[in-house]
Amino acid sequence: MLDRTPPPLDALFSSLALSRRAFLGTVAGGAVLALTGGRTLHAAGLDARPRVVAVHHAGAVTWDFQTGWYGDRVDQPLVDTMLDRALVELTGLGNVGAAWRSLLAGYTPGKKIAVKVNFNNCWSCADADNIIDALVEIVNAVVRGMTTAGVLDSDVWIYDSVRYVPDRFVKRLRQPGVVCWSKTGTCNTRKALFTATRPGSRVAFSRPIPDQLVTDVLADADYLVNLPITKRHSLAGLTLGYKNHFGTIHNCGDLHDYIRLDSSVFSTQYNPMVEYMGTVHFRKTVLTIADCLYGCLPHQSGTPQPWRTFSNRSPATLLVATDPVAIDCVQRDLLVYEAPSATDAKAEAYLQLAAQAGQGVYEATPAQFNYQLIDYRPLELAGAGWFRPYGTGKPGANQKTPTWRHTGVPAPGATVLLEILDGRPGSTALVLVGHKEAAIPHPLGQLLVTPLVLFFEVPLDAAGAARIPIALPTGAGAVGTEFTAQAAIVDPGVAGGLSHTGGLRMHIGTRV
Repeated sequence: MLDRTPPPLDALFSSLALSRRAFLGTVAGGAVLALTGGRTLHAAGLDARPRVVAVHHAGAVTWDFQTGWYGDRVDQPLVDTMLDRALVELTGLGNVGAAWRSLLAGYTPGKKIAVKVNFNNCWSCADADNIIDALVEIVNAVVRGMTTAGVLDSDVWIYDSVRYVPDRFVKRLRQPGVVCWSKTGTCNTRKALFTATRPGSRVAFSRPIPDQLVTDVLADADYLVNLPITKRHSLAGLTLGYKNHFGTIHNCGDLHDYIRLDSSVFSTQYNPMVEYMGTVHFRKTVLTIADCLYGCLPHQSGTPQPWRTFSNRSPATLLVATDPVAIDCVQRDLLVYEAPSATDAKAEAYLQLAAQAGQGVYEATPAQFNYQLIDYRPLELAGAGWFRPYGTGKPGANQKTPTWRHTGVPAPGATVLLEILDGRPGSTALVLVGHKEAAIPHPLGQLLVTPLVLFFEVPLDAAGAARIPIALPTGAGAVGTEFTAQAAIVDPGVAGGLSHTGGLRMHIGTRV
């Protein structure tokens, strides 16, 4: 009989990750990555199972479950690092830019990437409660990674077509060109329409369910990234990646009787979610990112609660996969191990049906996450390095404020890439390096590093950008070292003749 005794998942992350590294150390050669039909395959024959990566860092969220809003206690730099590391592990490629380029194969400027977020509990622009909804930090990390791969931020469409997307989300987006779509078109968003004029945007069902219209946002997009929240559901038992698309169709209420476990028409042999996921626009899915930073244990409209399997803290975990069935299986198991008695076995019937329909790989809940059909990769990032922006930059004559972009995880012996963006085209940047943050007023702007230990010049290209690869020191003694950086750009069109970036703080952590 299956042992469903809840394991301490935070400890399990560490032990499984260490075991995996020990195993990989005995394997000669590397796997050749190929993307086929939306599923990751390893052509060298080492592993043809769908890969699901789960990245944990206890410091990613620090809410105490009672004070203020949980969204104010999310560490953006750690979320950036977690997602970058997860995608590198998922694809087997060397950096997050390469990872996104493989996922968004064939992208050229103008092609659109729809990102389905979950605002099931948002009913106004001024939404200010603690009921679980999408976190902007994950979206910021997604868009940052995509732009590293050459994607225009204006080509990224964030949407929940049947709910509001609130002010507190929209105002915290880091990339100004990103477009948000919502039910109403308020809150600085655009209105998501259901015109049914695009081929394949009307979904018919094999049961007496009214046809569902797919939002034009997805119908007009070229790629789809699904970003569900790991939650229980009061009617369906689970609400994960498949059900997240109730916010993609025009009237999900028409489907409720066929997913609610106590309904007279519910059957383990049929689920309308499997039917719509098999249609043309949902097949644009290139990636699922499951938000289990907080998750939601009570039901779909609950507030975040402590998880006993994570030492009575938040799970602080992100999961990524190209197989939509496999990642929902792993999300299911996180919830099963947390509260076995609260999970109805009928709730996972859609996963078996989806696997039978060829949409991915299903695996029943294993003991201790010991999957046989799924290549499960838990990563523990405690102690990992990070970047953190701080301070305020000074705009140039082009009305743009120069900014930093960073790629890579700072670790002993690693090479990270710093980029200066939005400077004066063809000008020169003076990069200032220190060890601590500062905010020293100066007639030319503000000095944000101290003490000044190094400075050097770099030329900006015709777009006002520069790339600065940095080889970090080797040896365990480098762990814990911090650097701060600021770039001042020659710009005769502004007062004092200089514009400048904000500060960027880098912490060298352990290699993961």
